[in-house]
Amino acid sequence: MRMLPVFSAVLLAGGASRRMGVDKALLPAPGSRASSQPVPLWRRQLQTLQALGPAEIFISGPQRPGFPATVRCVADRLPSRGPLGGLAACLDQVTTPWLLLLAIDLPFMETEFLARLIGACTPGRGAVPRGPTRYEPLAAVYPRAAAQIANAALDAGQLRLQRFVDDLARAALVEPYPLRAGDLRLFQNWNTIHDLGI
Repeated sequence: MRMLPVFSAVLLAGGASRRMGVDKALLPAPGSRASSQPVPLWRRQLQTLQALGPAEIFISGPQRPGFPATVRCVADRLPSRGPLGGLAACLDQVTTPWLLLLAIDLPFMETEFLARLIGACTPGRGAVPRGPTRYEPLAAVYPRAAAQIANAALDAGQLRLQRFVDDLARAALVEPYPLRAGDLRLFQNWNTIHDLGI
């Protein structure tokens, strides 16, 4: 893997998992369910981020059994504000120019894709994947300067991530990262028990 710029990373794991009915973070990762010791999804996702060598790493959300003491859990500034609340709280904490965000419920995301995403960042600008019809903001790189816009959106009750990314693009804080056809499989997410294929 080529040299990446200095960046921070966060695993977004603060959701209530209402539609799933169980805590997504504790689900067995793909391919590990049949094992005598299944790998919890949070561990798989954390390892995906750690393989990139971030300068610091956070988990957005509450502490769970087994979380390593070396990874700091960051609580939302305002409760029940969805993914934007977790992103804003972590943007307020970062000490590097960029924050790589990965959602807990994107279990097929790969380190190689995230490395390409980080490599696409330019000074002062992050990179947000863009598919045929929409952004994919839950596996994206945000500049630290996005914190002000994120917190303003939270305070205004504007929680939609598509709108947030549009605002960042207008402010020249992110660039769309066009997805290749083979990338789309990485964004299959687990929202309900039916998505698990069991």
